[in-house]
Amino acid sequence: MIVAIERSKFIYLYKYNEISIDTNQVIDLSVEKIIKSIKEFNQNLINDFDRILPIFEQDHEVILLEIDKNHILIEGKLNIFFRAILSIYPLTNIGSQLLQGKINDNFIINEPVFEEIIEEVKIKRTLKNRKLAANNILNLFSLNIDNQKFNLIEESLERILLSKNNNNKFTSYLDYLLSYNKTPSNIPDGNVEFLCKIGVIVLNYLQKDEVNFFKGPYYKSCLNFSSEINEGSIFNSYLTFIEIKDNDFTLSLDKLKSNIDIDIPKVDVFKASYFFIAYKAFLNKNDKNIELLKKEIEQLIFDDETTAAFVLAMIGYAFSFELLYESLHSLNNAPLIKKSSNHLNLEKASSITINDKEKKPKIKITKNVEDVIDENKSTSVLEGHSIPVIVYESNLNNENTSKTVITLFTDDDNSIETNKSIIDDEITKSVPELLSWIDSHKSISKSAATEWKKFIKKYLKYGNHSLIDIFNKVKNENLDKKLTAKMLIDLEKFYTQQ
Repeated sequence: MIVAIERSKFIYLYKYNEISIDTNQVIDLSVEKIIKSIKEFNQNLINDFDRILPIFEQDHEVILLEIDKNHILIEGKLNIFFRAILSIYPLTNIGSQLLQGKINDNFIINEPVFEEIIEEVKIKRTLKNRKLAANNILNLFSLNIDNQKFNLIEESLERILLSKNNNNKFTSYLDYLLSYNKTPSNIPDGNVEFLCKIGVIVLNYLQKDEVNFFKGPYYKSCLNFSSEINEGSIFNSYLTFIEIKDNDFTLSLDKLKSNIDIDIPKVDVFKASYFFIAYKAFLNKNDKNIELLKKEIEQLIFDDETTAAFVLAMIGYAFSFELLYESLHSLNNAPLIKKSSNHLNLEKASSITINDKEKKPKIKITKNVEDVIDENKSTSVLEGHSIPVIVYESNLNNENTSKTVITLFTDDDNSIETNKSIIDDEITKSVPELLSWIDSHKSISKSAATEWKKFIKKYLKYGNHSLIDIFNKVKNENLDKKLTAKMLIDLEKFYTQQ
């Protein structure tokens, strides 16, 4: 009988003579029969070892005990006495070396005869852990990919894991893309680096010397346009790249793409390669914190959801859950993790004053129009309304102010007039920020969210936008029937609460 046990727990067995273990940690076969099954490559044995082995990170953390069944007691669980242990088997050769000095020298420690099967279990667990990461990331951004795409990535990663740093087993472009971890010295810095790396990876896939890449027209074109490409975010750099109008550059890019012969339905493989390499580099430089990439990811999703999903699945498989766990738990709002309370709840606030030093307007939220008129002695009269409004006041406490201008929006007010002297035009929001607000703001109905997203996709697309920009587009395109005043009030709150 073989029992898998944590080394730390084995020390307790030695000190206290007896411990209880779960029967799932046992293979009720002799060592001889297990070794015979390994030689016959019994697939069931991989599953048996996966079942009995506790989670471990280093090979010395778990050991295998050969047990004399005459000195055990079964009472729901398995009670093992120290005299039942016949010998110890390390998991692997590395595990055997690491055990030195960590375990009593008087114990009988055998050769790691189960190493081959242990390595199979490691690969099985690694693939499971990486798929877990991929699924978590996709779920976070409400994305999914079909099993065919998942299988493509998983099969590629399995070849990489089995290759042990030898690419002789590689068969597809995806193998070289997922495994590439170098930065040649003559590749320029900035986002153009990721575009250059695609060229190097393609040459590796074609089994050609990397030196040839640095002599080619694609590399020279990347150098020529590097300053333009390197401006802005990862996403904006890609937009700049694909909009370059240069005949030599276009020809070299088309030739490069023609050598990427993997066909993934509805996925732009070149584009996916760029964002995968860029995201991977970013995560490696930023403690694997995927939260910091959130806005970039949202922008890519908005532009190309299918390619974005494939990129994020590759990121999950490339890193695994055990490397991304901190940011994934945080993004998943795990109950144990403290929540940040750095945003204001405008729905419940009766009055909020924004720091005067930032030169932003003071906001008062009132219950109805009559309250506004009474409090501010406005000469304007709006009769017959008792619906929520938002009031912007400019310098009300300043005696030198010649007048107070108040902007009112009500639910049935079809005019979209804004006071440009009151609303700070310097406050801008990116498209990912706007999309995130739409998805997270509880008061926005599904139909309103749909209208907002249609508006953003058609009229805003990329970049940053001020509140005035948006209001002007709504007014100029006569969209005030679709984007109601209530929706615009919510947007104003979003812009001015910062």
